[in-house]
Amino acid sequence: MESSRERTRYNVKEHKIQLRSVISEKRKQITSEEKQRMDAAICRRLTALAGFRYADEILTYSPLKNEVDISEVNEAALKSGKLLSFPRCVPGTSNMDFYEVTSMEQLEKGSFSIMEPRTDCKLWTPSEGKSALCIIPAMAYDKEGYRLGYGKGFYDRFLADRDVIKVGVVYSKFLVDYKLPRGRFDLAVNVIVTEKGCHFVR
Repeated sequence: MESSRERTRYNVKEHKIQLRSVISEKRKQITSEEKQRMDAAICRRLTALAGFRYADEILTYSPLKNEVDISEVNEAALKSGKLLSFPRCVPGTSNMDFYEVTSMEQLEKGSFSIMEPRTDCKLWTPSEGKSALCIIPAMAYDKEGYRLGYGKGFYDRFLADRDVIKVGVVYSKFLVDYKLPRGRFDLAVNVIVTEKGCHFVR
C-alpha cells in the first residue's frame, strides 16, 4: 500500500511538472529586447550586492536560452580578481562539480548543450577564510526562497553541505506570490535578484 510520504512526493513531482510547462510557455513570450533589458538590470543589481562585492569566490553558471544571462556579472568577477567557477555535470549522475576558470576560453559545450569548464580546469573546493557566493538560475522562485528548477536536483545536491551565500536570479514575473511545491531536500536561497529589485529571504 502506498505510504503518505510516497503520495506527497508524487504530488510534489506532478505539481512541479505542471508548473514547468506553464512557465516554459510564458518564458517563450519574452521578446529579445525585453530580455536584454531585464538581463542588464539584474546584472547591475547583482554586482551591487554587498554579498557579491565582498565575496572572494563566485560560483556562477552558463545560461540556457531562456535563462537570465549573467555574462556581465561573470566578466565583472574576473576583472575584480575574484575566483570564478562554473559547474560541470558528472556523467551518468545527477551530480555536478564546479571548476575554476580564468578566462571564458576555458568553457566548452557539455551536458545538455550547456557551456562547461574544460576537464583540465582546477576543481573548486571551499577555501578556509574565503567567502563564496553561488548564483542559482531557476524557472521560478517564491518569496520564501524556494525554486522551481528542471527536476534534476543538481544544485540541491551540490549545496546541501556547503556554506555559501545562495543568490537566486529570475525575472520578476516569475517571482511568485504563492508557495512553490517543494520536497524535503529542496534548499532555499538567501536573496533573489530580479530586474526590479532584491528580495532578501534570510
